[in-house]
Amino acid sequence: MKKLFSSQFLNADLAILILRLWVGAMFIWHGYSKLFGGMEQFSGWLGQLGVPLPVLFGYLAALSEFVGGILLILGLFYRIAAFFILFVMIVALTTAHAGDPLSKTEKPLTFAVTMISFIVFGAGKYSLDAVWFKKPEQHVALNRQIKVNSDFYSPICPVRLLTSL
Repeated sequence: MKKLFSSQFLNADLAILILRLWVGAMFIWHGYSKLFGGMEQFSGWLGQLGVPLPVLFGYLAALSEFVGGILLILGLFYRIAAFFILFVMIVALTTAHAGDPLSKTEKPLTFAVTMISFIVFGAGKYSLDAVWFKKPEQHVALNRQIKVNSDFYSPICPVRLLTSL
């Protein structure tokens, strides 16, 4: 039991993975219901709200949710997917939920804040982004110390290029 709660077992990457799986599944579900059976009703509702080109923007929103949810789960093009979903949530908050009390806006607001967190933190090491797009450690200045990896001495390292000017 002690090992279960040790910092060796619990880490941010695992937490991000769990959150990615749940939130991604929710967006797949929301997008699927619009794309495969509810698009006519959804685009009609968008038209009633005054959204221009409701069919086009309905498909864009549904695809952002469905494909974005898949990409969140996979951790692939993660920040881009989170950005598109964030945009859909902002539009939902400013159109469908404009003037609604917090009790009706809490879901899109929570999803929007979650997407901002996803954009800031990234997909974590348990993602396809981490596997396919491995990047050398970032050169980080922390507490007035510069943490540098072995690539610092590479001729194409941006830090080395900038400091050699």
